Amino acid sequence: MGATTQHGAAGGGPPPCTARAAQLLRAHRRTPVSHCDRCLRSMSGFGTDDELHRLREDRMSKYDALRDHLRQRSGDVTYRLDDLADLVPGGLPPSAYRHPAWWANGDRSHLHSRSWGDAGYTAHPDLARGVVRFIPASRRPL
Repeated sequence: MGATTQHGAAGGGPPPCTARAAQLLRAHRRTPVSHCDRCLRSMSGFGTDDELHRLREDRMSKYDALRDHLRQRSGDVTYRLDDLADLVPGGLPPSAYRHPAWWANGDRSHLHSRSWGDAGYTAHPDLARGVVRFIPASRRPL
């Protein structure tokens, strides 16, 4: 039997993580973060860079419930931090209660910021009052 490499069997077979990744994709329709690009590309239907990018963007986040909740709203909405924590599995991190920078808008590298941005909102915290106002991204706050 040939030696196994990081990306598959010595005989050119599929990467060992491909079957597990495909199983997870079928079960959850999401991409596990730990799989490498080569492994993802080896799965049927995920061969191009555009397809791979869409697959990466579709990863599950603990902030998806917040995004989905905001997508069902229209206009300005204001929430207490504790109410937002109830929407997020595991709650909000301590920094969300202490640092206005946690609520920065347009930062695609942070899943929490991406959640309200993808819902079409910008976040405007008032941490002294313990609330966050979400305003449609199409207009600026007054």
